[in-house]
Amino acid sequence: MIQLLCYAICTIFVFASSQGIVAQEKNWRFYEQAARTAYKSGNMADFARNLEQALTLKPNHPRLMYNLAVGYTAEAKYDAALRLLEQVAATGMVYPAAKSPSFAVLRDSLPFKAQFDACCKRFEASTKPIGTSSEAFRLAEKGLITESVAYDPQEKAFFVSSVHKRKIVKITANGTASDFSKPADDLWSVLGMKVDAKRRKLWVCATAFPQMQGFDSTLKGRAAVSVYDLTKGKLLHRYYAPNDGQSHAFGDLALHPKTGVPFVSDSDSPTIFTVNEKSDTLSTWLKSDAATTPSMQGLDFSQDGKTLFLADYTNGIFRINTQTKKIEHLAAPDSCVAAGTDGLYFFKGSLIGIQNGTNPHRVVRLRLDKEQRRIEGMDVLEANNALFEEPTLGVLVGNALYYIANSQWEKVSEKGVAAPEADWKPHVVLKREL
Repeated sequence: MIQLLCYAICTIFVFASSQGIVAQEKNWRFYEQAARTAYKSGNMADFARNLEQALTLKPNHPRLMYNLAVGYTAEAKYDAALRLLEQVAATGMVYPAAKSPSFAVLRDSLPFKAQFDACCKRFEASTKPIGTSSEAFRLAEKGLITESVAYDPQEKAFFVSSVHKRKIVKITANGTASDFSKPADDLWSVLGMKVDAKRRKLWVCATAFPQMQGFDSTLKGRAAVSVYDLTKGKLLHRYYAPNDGQSHAFGDLALHPKTGVPFVSDSDSPTIFTVNEKSDTLSTWLKSDAATTPSMQGLDFSQDGKTLFLADYTNGIFRINTQTKKIEHLAAPDSCVAAGTDGLYFFKGSLIGIQNGTNPHRVVRLRLDKEQRRIEGMDVLEANNALFEEPTLGVLVGNALYYIANSQWEKVSEKGVAAPEADWKPHVVLKREL
């Protein structure tokens, strides 16, 4: 419950503006921004003090620790700086300490050189490739921005979603790729997808993003979940996010293992929605808050369906009791970075996470305790793969994870301008045996 506690103890300050009196929470982001301001003005004492405050509210955050090491070095607190660098290096994250002028005294002074060099070697080791993923298939069509992959065990077919071209591509068992969705379906950016093989349905998340072709500013903040009939290849129904004045972004979904009911994560609101097909309605299942889950991402159920696991890009991994709807943060060892996780999959008592909010991007196994209430450790399954260009979501097929290796989000600007075709690489789906 670290994040919940941090939010509770945040103080409030009030200041005047041209719009009247405005209240702002002094959370960890407030202090990090204050540290940036102090750094730009050359006030290293205030830089360090604000980062200390931020770390009190957001413990073991690699970026905060690394930057505080810069501050401590400037204040000649060399031992404290080295301890922080050792903690950051132990997380497997990569930072340019070896070349940073901020650490020149640690790099060049004999009393500190050996300890500093050891940290730098750990950073360097974290840049090396790890893993045994193999290429499952690639798509000849470029310019898609691929986000998700789903699998139909009955036809042995895969489905890949496109953010930019607003469609779903089907790859048959013999490797033939063709458009599954039709232009008349008028999908927005297609994100997370799941196959309900038993009921012969494909559930699809779509959000109106500026990166999609034909984006209209009037669509900003709109999202929907659609369901297809897999047998007929036909769009059955579309469930729209509520018109409640809030921005919505449906990024991923999970199907309850008993009922097949979809649970949809909304990273903008932040809310988890469910669909009632009998009444053709989309309803709020869980409303969280921006302090607890500011950016909901991937989610998946435990095998018995009693727990829903949720990845939040900022605050790590949560578990939700599906009966009481109680949400709990999963504590983790200091060396385990669970933030930055996009795709999340429950597998034999562990969670498999695809992390594209970390450096390096990686696929990890989060080992849970017997009660599945805390993360006991982390295994890096794949990192620094030469094909990685923002890996995103995947699907479990037996004992293997199939996942998007190179979504290439950065190839389309926020204004919807796509890079020339020559700049795009073939979109690749990788397979990692678990």
